[in-house]
Amino acid sequence: MRPHEPCRQTFVNEIENTPSILLTAPAVEPLSLDEAKAFLRVDTTDEDGVIGALIAGSRIYIEAQTRRALITQSWRLSLYSWP
Repeated sequence: MRPHEPCRQTFVNEIENTPSILLTAPAVEPLSLDEAKAFLRVDTTDEDGVIGALIAGSRIYIEAQTRRALITQSWRLSLYSWP
């Protein structure tokens, strides 16, 4: 699995097979690191990077499956022809 790269995230629109390019990634995640650490009962900072990556990866997966943005973000949709 690749590390999270929000500025290079691209989805393909199934209707026209046209790419959608993420221009501005979400400024925050829907779940904070402190909330996740409290739920996981982690007291140290050793795993902060891993937990943060799991939060971001989970958000990206849920957004792709539901085709909904959980947090405000900007996308560019490229159409090859006018609908």
